[in-house]
Amino acid sequence: MTSFVDVLLLSFAIGGVALLLVTIFRSAAATGVIGRLLVASFFLTTVAGLLSWPSWTTRPSVFDAFGTPYLSLPAMASLVYPALLGSGGILAAYLAMRRGMRIVA
Repeated sequence: MTSFVDVLLLSFAIGGVALLLVTIFRSAAATGVIGRLLVASFFLTTVAGLLSWPSWTTRPSVFDAFGTPYLSLPAMASLVYPALLGSGGILAAYLAMRRGMRIVA
């Protein structure tokens, strides 16, 4: 059950950021940007582990918050970070959409 919640929160975080990017760019470029962000985030987590970088270098990565839910229970902070990231992205996209509708109307 915990791994399901972790995967759901990871998807929510990625979706929230993607929604924000689509609202900002209003074009297909948002797909490329979210793809690059995901690759950079995954690459950062992988390289930091391989090169024994300090743990603070991987904190911005959503994959670091995702952790390994199949091996151990994630920490509460690891569950809160994707939830805040997704909620913040959705809220910011909503506010940008409302602002855009007010300018057009």
